[in-house]
Parts: sequence; structure tokens; C-alpha cells
Amino acid sequence: MTSNIAESINSALVQARELPIFDFLEEVRMMFGRWNCTNRQNGSYTFRTLGKKFNEMLSINEHKSARMMVCLRVSVYVNTVINEGQRFIVCIEKITCSCKEFQMEEIPCPHAWVVLKKKNLTTDNYY
Repeated sequence: MTSNIAESINSALVQARELPIFDFLEEVRMMFGRWNCTNRQNGSYTFRTLGKKFNEMLSINEHKSARMMVCLRVSVYVNTVINEGQRFIVCIEKITCSCKEFQMEEIPCPHAWVVLKKKNLTTDNYY
């Protein structure tokens, strides 16, 4: 069983297979260097936009955050949020929440939303 990546690499190295091992490895290194450079250049012109699914998740989380409140500011980055009697710890610096949704989904959970709103921060830097 092969993958498309393996097939692409094999087809790119057809002529290099004839070389001695040291020259072959050097050719592989140079090929990956070229590919990485090209991908980095293409990526630098790409703007980060979320798909429809993630925009919907963000709007749902924003809506849920309307019923929550930040009750305690532990430090500049760490805040405690109360939601229906439960307490959640949100750390904006480390991009974590005790509900684990912020870390798992990598977009602001409702608890992080309420903290970001309280601090007048945009969510663009947190996904």
C-alpha cells in the first residue's frame, strides 16, 4: 500500500536512484529544501480564514458566552469564569481553559470568549 506522498517522492527521484548513495541522499535533501522553500513562499501569501464549520462554532461559542461572567482575575492572563455554578480557569497567554475545549478545538471556547470580550481583545489571535 502506498500513499500519494510516497508516489510523488518516488516519481521525483527516478533519475536520482542511479546515483551513489551519498549523492542520492544529497539530491533528496536538496529536493525537500526546494519543496519547503516553495511551500513557505506560497504560505506567506495566504491569509488565515476559517471555514464555514469553524465560523459557525465560533458564533455558537460567542452566543453561549453571553450567559457567563468573569468573576475573578487571578493575573493579567488568568481569569476565572462562572457558568451555571461551575468555575472554569482560562489562561489567555497559554491558550488554555479548564474545560479543555480551547485546547482541543483550537478556537476560543465560550469561557475564553467572555474573557476576551471583557479584555476587549479580538479572537483573531486565538485560533
